[in-house]
Amino acid sequence: MLASELHELIQSGLHIEYPPVFVDCALHHLRSNCAAAFGEIKTDYPTAASMDPFEHAVCMLSDHFPAFIRLFQWFHLVQVNTQSLYNLIAHHLPSSPHLSHFKVAVVGGVFTPDVYRLLKPYLYAYLLLELNAAEQVASRYNCFEDSSVTARLLARLSTAAIDLEEQCRGVFATEEFSLRFLLEDLVGPFAESAFLHKTRELVEGRYATSFLEPLDNYVEHVMFETWLPRVFSLTSSCASCPWSSQLVYTTFYSVRRSELFTIMMDYPDSHLAVMDLKAYLMETRALQDLIDTLSKEVSSRLLQPGVHTDEVLLAYGCLVRGLREIDPSSVAQDIVCRPVASCLRERDDAVRCIVDRLIAPPQLSATTDTTTDADTNIADAAAADQITGLQRELLLPTPLEVEPTDEMRDCDAHLVAHDPDECFSAEAVASEEVNEEKLVVNEDWDRWMPDPLEALHHTGPPWKRRIDLLSLLVGIYGSKKSFLVEYRNLLSQRLLRQLTFDTAAQMRHLELLKLRFGEADLQECEVMLKDIRDSRRVSALIADAVKAEGGNGTEVAAEEHNSSYFPLQAYILSGEYWPEFHREQFKLPEKLTPAFSQFTSCFERMKGNRTLDWMSKLGLVNVTLELGGQSVTMDVSPLQASILHLFTLKSRWNLRDIGQQLETTTSAVRRSLQPFVQRSLIKRTPGNIETYCVCNDTIKVVVECGEEHNESIDVSGAEQEGPQDMETSSVREAASTDPQVFWSYILGMLTNLGGMTMDRIHSTLRMFALGSNDGAECTRQNLRQFLERKVRNGELVYEDNVYKLV
Repeated sequence: MLASELHELIQSGLHIEYPPVFVDCALHHLRSNCAAAFGEIKTDYPTAASMDPFEHAVCMLSDHFPAFIRLFQWFHLVQVNTQSLYNLIAHHLPSSPHLSHFKVAVVGGVFTPDVYRLLKPYLYAYLLLELNAAEQVASRYNCFEDSSVTARLLARLSTAAIDLEEQCRGVFATEEFSLRFLLEDLVGPFAESAFLHKTRELVEGRYATSFLEPLDNYVEHVMFETWLPRVFSLTSSCASCPWSSQLVYTTFYSVRRSELFTIMMDYPDSHLAVMDLKAYLMETRALQDLIDTLSKEVSSRLLQPGVHTDEVLLAYGCLVRGLREIDPSSVAQDIVCRPVASCLRERDDAVRCIVDRLIAPPQLSATTDTTTDADTNIADAAAADQITGLQRELLLPTPLEVEPTDEMRDCDAHLVAHDPDECFSAEAVASEEVNEEKLVVNEDWDRWMPDPLEALHHTGPPWKRRIDLLSLLVGIYGSKKSFLVEYRNLLSQRLLRQLTFDTAAQMRHLELLKLRFGEADLQECEVMLKDIRDSRRVSALIADAVKAEGGNGTEVAAEEHNSSYFPLQAYILSGEYWPEFHREQFKLPEKLTPAFSQFTSCFERMKGNRTLDWMSKLGLVNVTLELGGQSVTMDVSPLQASILHLFTLKSRWNLRDIGQQLETTTSAVRRSLQPFVQRSLIKRTPGNIETYCVCNDTIKVVVECGEEHNESIDVSGAEQEGPQDMETSSVREAASTDPQVFWSYILGMLTNLGGMTMDRIHSTLRMFALGSNDGAECTRQNLRQFLERKVRNGELVYEDNVYKLV
């Protein structure tokens, strides 16, 4: 109903004489009516500054739905009153210039900045309603159909949502006084916020699926072609949205940015996620941000003292392969992986971990005779999945891209510069006068891409960034000799810790290593494997001879022979070609020595002028322990077998007595007994922890032939002091040569060249002083400690990172 003031103005005719006053009264009347209704609404929803548009919309529709309904009723009230006043002014002042500006004045007077700020959450809620409706219309392209947020909203609104959308849309669709202008500045922020939340819910933690194409289809068909026309009429307002072109890529990367490290660590399982990142970089050229973010994550989560070297090594391999997939120029790989390479270079056990990963056999689950074909296929698939990383690098048919120069043979190595893409033939490169007809064009020239801008900050040569992973690892240490020495040690340990003469797997690894490292440096390993094969033949011949001797004697002699003889197989090693062994020995019990003596006699008769030098602490013994009517088969060390033999003679032994009988230390005896104590075969005597006894007073030890034993418990490693206390010396033991040996070289260098940095001293030592074949090498850590000791002793001065003579 019109206010009395407006009626009085019209009846008095003053509205014609004073049209501005008439229009002001109309606006005042409109504001008074609308302000009273809006005052009740603005307290219904407490705004929170920390919430983004999508969160406001969800909160409004979920928890404040009645307030949302009341607001749109207020919108309708404003529209009705505005149109009535406009018609009144148009009737009484048809030619007044104030008529054309009345609706603009209404907008400025009613929808003030404070009011507009309070209206935003309600408007975001309306945009969300329209977006949900658009998803149902274009359901074919809706990749968020499993969204939990959308499901809750639909359940909350139920069937009333369709009618509500039509009513709300009428507020913005009317041509007389449309409120569409309220949405124009909110569509962009809401679209970005809603797409971010939905993408995060869909993508986060899922790396085995590609999402860029479904997300792109959603933006194009759901948001751009369906949602925007529902919000706006088909005008330029929705045809030129600034966020439509890059919304998918920027949003996707903002979600993946916090997961870059995890994605790289899951490679190649995360291959599809990596390919999505590659597509993002192709569109945005944001490689530097990826490098910076990933470098920080690597530094904080990987390069920490508590992270095991094996984990660092696996992470390095994943980073190299994943980053090369993302950035074929390998610039990102070089920058991100450089600190990881430095970390591996400084860790003493890194080479051992690399070689162990390189030749480790896949771990298959134990299968029984009842294993089905499906189980077998699963086991085969598991084995294939585990032959990854460095083992795949070993399968590459190309030689290792490391070549030592003449003056650094067997000592240092430099990566050989070559054209990685093989754009030219070998004949063309070898000829000084290159004929253009001889040039061979690379078939992939049309896919060539220049290095990214980040390559300008890279100091290394481009070809060095394109070599394979194994060559990169060797390049970290600058020498392949340390790898081959460690491989030789690990090979010897694995050969000596098996109960069979099977060398098929080791032969395969050796042949592959020859392709990568060359044959010249692996001749000793060939001899080692040949020793094992020859040992099998010799052991079989001696076993036949021993059986023949036992069968040809008298019954008494045969009985004595059977009581003292047990199946014995020996690895007969060519000592000059095997790594240096720990020379710790112990004395075998007297009743066990006849078998060894008989084996030696047969060997001497067979080989003429050759004999055997037994290393009693090395090897494995397969025994069956019979206790209390039950039996258990175990793989034990020779020392453990000797201790068990003593318990067959007497059920109670003191540690010191065992040590005296076997001529070994009590600590070695205690470690050897530990697995039997844990399995309740032997126990400590109450009141005397140095005395052990058999749990059931009697124990019988039966030694089985190694080639015929069933699956048994391996406890042979219990006598070792730690995981690195193996039978053979490790490469780090050889590398830890006392730097005092090289002091004369260091003195000469500092005398002739003046001050030198530690790195330069180390590289010069490797070049000239460490070129012998004995494996002597001085690590950076040992050299640093040695030089610091010389500084403390007053023999050197350390200034500005340079060491000088006093």
